Amino acid sequence: RGSIFPRGTPTVVMEDGSVVVAYSRSSFPMRDAWLLCMDSSLKKIWEKQVAKPQATAFTPSVSRFSASTLVVTWNGMKNFRLWKYDMDGKKQSEENHHDARGFYVPKPSGGGQLFLQKMKSLR
Repeated sequence: RGSIFPRGTPTVVMEDGSVVVAYSRSSFPMRDAWLLCMDSSLKKIWEKQVAKPQATAFTPSVSRFSASTLVVTWNGMKNFRLWKYDMDGKKQSEENHHDARGFYVPKPSGGGQLFLQKMKSLR
């Protein structure tokens, strides 16, 4: 329970020195998910809202999938969500795993592994 980063990845630094940060603008319990991309001098390049507010204690996380693709993950109240974005801030794909918690561990060579655990229903 609570805000955790199994791999400590709310920030990614790219080869060109640009930085991508995953964060929430809103506070507990209704949190949202955002991505901010800055150049090497920390000037904003783009900013995207990844998900609207929902009840959760978790902060979104970002990892690198490849040189040109980011993986954004977020544990919501009743689901685990994963998005892939290109370096221009365009969404490439989205996954929604209902009644699950999870985290993504990137591999240095590219790609990574998703770990999911099904949650017991509270109904």
